[in-house]
This record gives sequence, C-alpha cells and structure tokens, in this order.
Amino acid sequence: MELLEKETVSLYLRHDWTPFHYVFLKEEKYSGINSHQEAVLEFLNCSNRFRECLRLMWSDRNPMKIDHEAYARKFHELNEEKINYTDIRFFDKMKEYPIYVNKEMMKAKRVTPKALWAEDGIYRTSFLNAPQGAAGTEEEFNQLNDRLFPDKDHLHIYLWNNEFTNYYNNGRYWDGAYVWSVYDEKRKRFTVFDATLVLD
Repeated sequence: MELLEKETVSLYLRHDWTPFHYVFLKEEKYSGINSHQEAVLEFLNCSNRFRECLRLMWSDRNPMKIDHEAYARKFHELNEEKINYTDIRFFDKMKEYPIYVNKEMMKAKRVTPKALWAEDGIYRTSFLNAPQGAAGTEEEFNQLNDRLFPDKDHLHIYLWNNEFTNYYNNGRYWDGAYVWSVYDEKRKRFTVFDATLVLD
C-alpha cells in the first residue's frame, strides 16, 4: 500500500475549511477487510503528520499564514511520524495528539454506495450541515465526490467505529466522529476520509 502524498496534501490544503479529511492510497494487492484496516491505520498516520505540521507551523513562536509549498515539504519531512499502538481500551481522558490506537477494538460495517450518498446519509448531511460553521453546498459535495469517485459501481465501502483511538475524542463528546474506507477496484486505490463534528 502506497500513500499518494502529493494528491493527499493538495486536497487537504484546498478543503481545510471542511470537517472532512481525505487520504489517497494505491493498493495493488487488495485483500478485503484487512486492506481496509491497513488503509485506516495509514490514514491515522497521515492525520498524525497533519497535526504535527500544524503544530510546528502555527506555534505561538511562529505565527504565520500556512504556505502550501512549505506545508507540503514539512509533511514529507515528517514521514517517520507514526501512530502509537496500545492495549488501552478507554481513551476519553487522553489528549488527541499524539494518536494512540488499539487495533483489537477496530470494527467496521459494510456500506453500499447508495447508502453512502443517500440524501439523509451521515456523509452528505455532515458535509451540508457541519456544526463548525464550515458547511458546504450541495454543488460542492457533488463536484467533490464525482471527482473522487468517478465510477461508483465498483466501490467497496466500510464505515468504522471511533472508540479505538483518542483521535476522535472530541467527536465522540460532541456531534459525532466517522471514518470511511473506500476501495475502487478499477483504479486500485483507497480513499479514506473522516468527519469530526464539533460545535464552535
């Protein structure tokens, strides 16, 4: 499994106003749910790197507007920044960074493409009604998803629980936290994305 770093960082910086984060991964040797779990773990590795980039570039000692090229360079430099594996089973008292994960607690359920993009589905409503004041429009939602998933008939989709990591503590406390893994069998690539819905 290979992180598509340039594409991932580019979309992250263009859509940093939404509650969603997307990570793209190439996977030539798809093995069902095991590949989906690996993709989610790689997504969290990227989230760890994104968080550390922001910490370094927005620190009180270095208050600066984020330069996209500088951010991409810093993200690349942090390729050794990884999540921490643990047997802890209760994360709510922990800070959200660095990220800890208990793999044994990870659970997923299969989702159909129709359910993912349903009018009243979690994904669409989270995008259109984001509580952070970062709601997108129906047109933006459709354009983004048509670009990310041009052929929706060949997708394998899972929705994961959020109790296996401290990363989703705020979402669990407030309006919800969701993470999806989507494998496109024709393009042989994963798109993993999440939403953490937190009130202002």
